[in-house]
Amino acid sequence: MYTSLSATHLTVTRKANHLTAEEKIVTAKKQQATTTSVTGVSVGPWPSATTKTLQKWSKAHPAFHLASESYLRTQRRMLFLHDIPEKRRWPRFLDETKRRHLSNTTAESYWTAYLATKGPMGAAQNDADKKALKWLGKQAAQTITATPVPMTAENVAQVMRLETDPRLALAIALAWSLGQRISDVAQLRKADITMHGDVLAITVRKGKVVPIIGPYVLSMASSHPLAMPLWSQCQKPGCHLFLEEDSDEQRAAFAKRVQRALSLLNCGLEARSIRRGGLQ
Repeated sequence: MYTSLSATHLTVTRKANHLTAEEKIVTAKKQQATTTSVTGVSVGPWPSATTKTLQKWSKAHPAFHLASESYLRTQRRMLFLHDIPEKRRWPRFLDETKRRHLSNTTAESYWTAYLATKGPMGAAQNDADKKALKWLGKQAAQTITATPVPMTAENVAQVMRLETDPRLALAIALAWSLGQRISDVAQLRKADITMHGDVLAITVRKGKVVPIIGPYVLSMASSHPLAMPLWSQCQKPGCHLFLEEDSDEQRAAFAKRVQRALSLLNCGLEARSIRRGGLQ
């Protein structure tokens, strides 16, 4: 059934989807209890901003009711810098990034998030802010990112045949078929999947590009080999398709399981291989 995936033509369309404010309001009130660095060592939570700073940001932020959860969570993490004198913010930021062993690209994204909070907080970007961002950009540009080995249709068929967890196998196959990031697919809720005649509509509300383009819809024909397994999964108890709950810990554990499943097929495969292979 699944070995015919490469021969199935999947029509994918994206469009803006207007959601209610309640669906888009951040659950940024939830802060993770601990943060683990890439070395696997617990480095503790991000510093907390004062209540005054949090209240000012939430009231003044122009996109508080429109931005995605991940976008606002990143900004919220950087709010503690507003409780530090201006001249000490950059050194403190560097200390935090080094302590957490953040990559250059991640550090650049966090500083960009901090700069995005300055307007709503009634402050303007200064030359030092821009120089810091430029420096981080150069550091990130020098980071060599290896091109992932693309996942093939044969690999997908192997996953569907060998993986003992059917939900994990379905998530990997779905991400490959739709050309989506596995991390985005992992966050899908059952309410995001709706049937319209002979077409399944898959609304992506959380993910890397959602803060930029907003939620978007992917369409899958009901004749697609994955359509019925996906729809059947939606009928089972629970809110989420592939996670027990949408938390940092669950997403991290899911990512490890994906990597383990891919490694059994080919030691060169990684999470990025799924989307790369699907797009090819």
